[in-house]
Amino acid sequence: MADNYEIELLSEERSNLLKVAEEHKKQLISANTKIEKLKHEKEELKTRELFSRLNKMRDEVDEKSREINKLKKENELLTEAMENYRKKNGK
Repeated sequence: MADNYEIELLSEERSNLLKVAEEHKKQLISANTKIEKLKHEKEELKTRELFSRLNKMRDEVDEKSREINKLKKENELLTEAMENYRKKNGK
């Protein structure tokens, strides 16, 4: 049968192990909280990046539309000039 000293040592060791386990539990909870926060931030960054790319593409489409409209207008002016030239020269 274990004497009181051995029982006291085992009780202390058990108490210390429980403290260590509790500290590890707190660290795991903290780490999981940080992981979840980082996942959320990552998703926000992806969303912002996608919106940024979408806006850039929209700007490019707008620019191309302006170029197309400019070319259409130039084409109309050239067509009109050719018609006027033909009328003046009787062709």
